[in-house]
Amino acid sequence: MKKQILIILLMLFACGPMAADEIFDIPGKGKKPTPGKPKAPSEVRITISISRDSETILFTLPECIESVNVALTDIEYKRIQTGYVTAEKNIWHVTFTGKVYSIVCMADNGMEFEAKFGLD
Repeated sequence: MKKQILIILLMLFACGPMAADEIFDIPGKGKKPTPGKPKAPSEVRITISISRDSETILFTLPECIESVNVALTDIEYKRIQTGYVTAEKNIWHVTFTGKVYSIVCMADNGMEFEAKFGLD
């Protein structure tokens, strides 16, 4: 956990200041994480910090996940952006055009995460 925090701080300093406009948790659903992990899918979450100014999303992945494929849908304009995020390369550059979004993340361990959120 300390390693993840250090990596996040280093990424923030390397990319310049990133003030988060919004922070959201994306709950897990479906399969349980890797065998031997006690957490149920509903307790495993990905946290995202969104900055409209720098058009970035910072992902904080749980320990049981190393990477995710991401699909971000602008519901108003029906625009879909896809990407790939790892625990080490956890900043994703996107273009925000609308106000309401759907995000789906498919993790390397088979877990799926999904949420809808709005931006002002």
